[in-house]
Amino acid sequence: MALDNKNIEIINDSIWAFSYALFPLITDLNYVPDPESPAPPLKEPYRYVDGGIVLLNKDFRHYQSLCDVLQDICRWSSRRIDAESSRLYAMNEKSAGDSILFACLVIEKGRRLRKTQSSSGGILQITKEKIQKHFKKHRQ
Repeated sequence: MALDNKNIEIINDSIWAFSYALFPLITDLNYVPDPESPAPPLKEPYRYVDGGIVLLNKDFRHYQSLCDVLQDICRWSSRRIDAESSRLYAMNEKSAGDSILFACLVIEKGRRLRKTQSSSGGILQITKEKIQKHFKKHRQ
């Protein structure tokens, strides 16, 4: 699956990346701020998209670290993710690397859960189809 647009990067079937600063310019993506996110609108490090996709924010300062670690974790078994999550959760002091790994484990667990939810009806505002449709329509 490839989109001919320099603004979106398809890292793999589960991870896409996009500059969230462009959301206001793309009305057909229907950006709605996440009320549960502590980050201000358009500053979230990631969003979940229908179809079990994580849409990373290329503007986030730790974008590359999240991207690199998530690429590895998305291939892990659920058992390994749970074991590693438990191990890191129990640690009193975490290094910066441990914190990024733990965040990515949480992101991947959420992605897998939402993939299951979206296959049974979908409840998210931004859909993979809307993104594909927009970028096919606006090829550079």
